[in-house]
Parts: sequence; C-alpha cells; structure tokens
Amino acid sequence: MTTRARILTCLAGSGLAVFALIPFPYLAAPRWDVWVVDEAGAPIDGMTVRRVYRSYSTESEEHTEDQVTDKRGYAAFPVRWSSASTAQRCEFTVLSALAFVHASFGSHAYVFAFGNGKEGSAVSGQYVTDWTGELDYMRSRIQAEPLRFPAPAR
Repeated sequence: MTTRARILTCLAGSGLAVFALIPFPYLAAPRWDVWVVDEAGAPIDGMTVRRVYRSYSTESEEHTEDQVTDKRGYAAFPVRWSSASTAQRCEFTVLSALAFVHASFGSHAYVFAFGNGKEGSAVSGQYVTDWTGELDYMRSRIQAEPLRFPAPAR
C-alpha cells in the first residue's frame, strides 16, 4: 500500500469514527393527551396520570412524568426529543440483544392513571397501549376503576 493510500485510509477511518460520535435527534415520546373517566364515563378531577418512556436502542434508563387531571379529567404531556450517536445506538442495540427472548428494541411509551382509590391504563382492545415510535401524537381515554385488593388468606 502506498503512502497516499495509507493516508486516505486513515482519513476515511477517522471520518467514520467522528461521524459515529455525532448525536442525531430522535422522538423520545409523543405529545399525549389523556382523559380519565369513571365507570359511568364522568371525568375524574385530581387523578395522577403517569407517562413512562424509554428508547431501548439508545439508553438504559426509563423516564417518568406525572400530570394531574383537571375538572374535565384531562391531562397533557408534551413531546420529548432526545439524541444519540450511531455508536451509542449500536452499543445499546447489542446490549438489548443480549437479553435474547426478553430483548426490547426501539422507543416505547405508555400511560396509566392512579389516585382517589382508583386506577386504570390506556388500552387498545384488550392490551395496554404501547407507543412504539411511529406517531408524534397520541390520545387516550382511561377508565379508572376502584382498586381491588385480594382477599386475605385464611
């Protein structure tokens, strides 16, 4: 290999290494509007609504945010952006893959409500609504039901 080829190879490798360290923005969690109602469909004031989100491909910690419903049973979460480099994305993708059958990839978020002796989750059909990064806006209606405690063992 000639000296010029070595220099070009080193420059190209250095350029790729620098590029791999540049952080690029991504949508960490969408804007999410939530309405909390009781079993009769009436809005519930003062319920805590929690949004939990995490990008398994860029970080190891999940994030939580709480809002309290107003008299209309409404709470809103703003859009959240984050950034990660290509190197960071590769690192966390490999770490997630090491979990094998328990592996998770990409962005995920969900909301649930609790307080006043009630709780509930946003559901789609029979499953908890799981945002996976496709949409930048979500709307959910959560039906909060009274807490049910298991009967004491005899």
